[in-house]
Amino acid sequence: MEDNENKTTISPTAGEDNGKNAGDVVFTQDQVNALIQKRLAEEKSKNEKLLTETLASKLAEQERLSKLTQEEKERELLNQSKMQIEAKQRELNIKENKIFAYEKFTELGIPTSLIDMVIHEDKEIMESNIQKLQTDFKKAVESEIKNALKGTTNTDVNSNKDIVKKNSKNYF
Repeated sequence: MEDNENKTTISPTAGEDNGKNAGDVVFTQDQVNALIQKRLAEEKSKNEKLLTETLASKLAEQERLSKLTQEEKERELLNQSKMQIEAKQRELNIKENKIFAYEKFTELGIPTSLIDMVIHEDKEIMESNIQKLQTDFKKAVESEIKNALKGTTNTDVNSNKDIVKKNSKNYF
């Protein structure tokens, strides 16, 4: 009689052809569970370490703040708030500038997939970048159009006269 133990087969990735399943590896359910448990334990350990580090830094900051005078605490909190506001303002400026750049690119006929190349916190710098990109993009497109439209012309005038003579004999 056959053993009714659950087995899992791991096959080679798509596109690989190792013949008749020669590369298949068979794992029992217990082996799969053990692999999963090992991976979960690694992730748990990593997360616990990160949590411990974060907690330690927060406690150290709290202890540092507790040693400050009331005036120093207020100044510290004010500085932290100011930095947070500045960071939010930078984020907002970038979002606004992305919207502006999208509209400008659409207006100028530049592919919007290139927006990230010009985005900047400062709108004036970004506008300058857009103008440079537009100029370079326009030159590149014109160059490609010229190359695509280039044809070879026959510069031998005598051969053209021979063709005209042959064709005119057929008509007269």
